[in-house]
Amino acid sequence: MKLLAKSYNNLAAVYNHFGQYRFAIDCILKCLDISEKTKDSISLPVRNLTASNTYYNLKQFNKAIEYARKAIALGTMFDNAFVIGMGLNNMSASYSSLNMLDSSIDISMRQLAFAKKEQDVGTINYALINLCYDNFRDGNKKELEYYSKELTAYAKMIPDKQANALVRSAIALNLI
Repeated sequence: MKLLAKSYNNLAAVYNHFGQYRFAIDCILKCLDISEKTKDSISLPVRNLTASNTYYNLKQFNKAIEYARKAIALGTMFDNAFVIGMGLNNMSASYSSLNMLDSSIDISMRQLAFAKKEQDVGTINYALINLCYDNFRDGNKKELEYYSKELTAYAKMIPDKQANALVRSAIALNLI
């Protein structure tokens, strides 16, 4: 049964990648159901993170937040730094999409502190991107300038071309 749950999780990731979010949510919810029934608790952090991603893609931001919270709690329980960092990222992005910028900024600051403690450059960059966008939208020019300078320094450490495009866009907000 655990293999079936893993298969549903992987299938959800594939459906997400190809924009088939309705199929993805069906798969991840089946996966979570099996994982809970088989008490496959070590897999639950990642599975809840996948559900959060999928609900975000479906623009169901409150559900994305709900599953991100579960992922973070389980990630903390099982010492899974990736899940914690990305769960915070999903939560921040969801709050931002709901125009709850104060909440989004607070979560991004938690994400940034956590990522720095873990020395996770990728997650640091995502937190800084979120902080640049949200501070720009909130009209916080001083904070935008501060975070875009920090992002410029950290961006030199990531090889991911997609992330680099996001970094350049976030830094450009400081020039507007």
